[in-house]
Order: sequence, then C-alpha cells, then structure tokens
Amino acid sequence: MRRSACTPALLALAAGAACAQAPAAPDLAWGVSAGVLNRRLVERTEDGRRLVREAGPMLRAGVDTRLGLRTGGAVQVNAGAAGGVLDYDGQNQVGVPLQTETEHRDLDLALAWRPLPARSWGEAWLVLRALQQRRVIASTPSASGLRETSNLVSVGARWSHAFAAAGWQWQPSLELRTSVRHRLEVDFGGVYDTADIRGARRREAVLAL
Repeated sequence: MRRSACTPALLALAAGAACAQAPAAPDLAWGVSAGVLNRRLVERTEDGRRLVREAGPMLRAGVDTRLGLRTGGAVQVNAGAAGGVLDYDGQNQVGVPLQTETEHRDLDLALAWRPLPARSWGEAWLVLRALQQRRVIASTPSASGLRETSNLVSVGARWSHAFAAAGWQWQPSLELRTSVRHRLEVDFGGVYDTADIRGARRREAVLAL
C-alpha cells in the first residue's frame, strides 16, 4: 500500500507530574510524569479518501530536566514511552476492508528552548522532537498482520502556563508540530519494505492538563 498522505491528530491528557529542585544547582530541576493518552490516527490518500483509522487509550511515562539560563530563558529535555492496544478500522494491503487491533508503542525524545522569561500569559517554547512508533497489526482469519516501524523528526511550538488552584499546582500546555523527516519500515512476515515518505507531513496537536 502506497501512503501518499499521513495526518494523525493526538490528544493527550497527562496527570501525576512531580518536580524536585536539585539542591546543588538552583537553576536545574527534574521531574517525572505519568498519564493516559487518547490517540486517534487517520491516514488519507491525496484525494482525501480515508485509508485507516486507529483510536484508543495509551499509558505514558516520562522524565524531564529543565535548566534555567542567565538570560531568563530555559532549555528542557524530555524523554518518554507510551503503549496500548488500539482499534484498527481500515483495509489490508490489497484494499479489502479490515477491522482488527493494533499494539502501539511510542518512544520519544524532545529538546525545547524557551528564549524569553516566563510571562504573565505563560511560556513560549520552540521544540525539536524525535519519535519512534511501532505498530503491530493483528492477523485475522482473512488477512495476515504486519509490523510497521516509523522514525520521524518534527519541529513545533508549545505554550504552557503554571498556576496554583485548590491546593494543586497546574501547568496546562498546547503543542503544535509537523514532521520534517520520516522513515518507514514495514515487515510483512519477514519480507521488509523500507521507504522515505516524501511529500507527506505528519501534523500533531497535543493538549496536556
């Protein structure tokens, strides 16, 4: 199956973040987080026809560090892993409708830069992100499954704002990003197909509370 477009949207709901200050370096902080993602992936052709829709919850865990700069800005590094079983509604490699399940796993690493100090309206970040996604589509009586590994690099921007309410510390954020490099490998039961995805873009919107 030739993919001419790939435009998923992702809505993330993260909870349970914790942050600790390093005693020897007051401008260095680290934290851990755990959350639940509701992932929705849609693949379309160039003329807009839907090829695949995947949706379902995923668990995610992550770690991050933040270094404050003398200019008032900051640099942040995040790493995380997520996984879950999604409902697959699409078609097989020859175009026959297929409904099954997909085991989905994400590994991500992000570098973010905040050039300006935090303002009353929040913080503005520029983000460079590397992501590996693995999908194992389950076999059915009428179709064999496959394993797909995707490696991509994306750039984007993020807004976040920290405030206290009801005795809790909250930091909602919204991040928009688009891919600039995408490498795909598909394993059809031991037969491999590798390709660069050219002309397509993966666009994501991530909302965290």
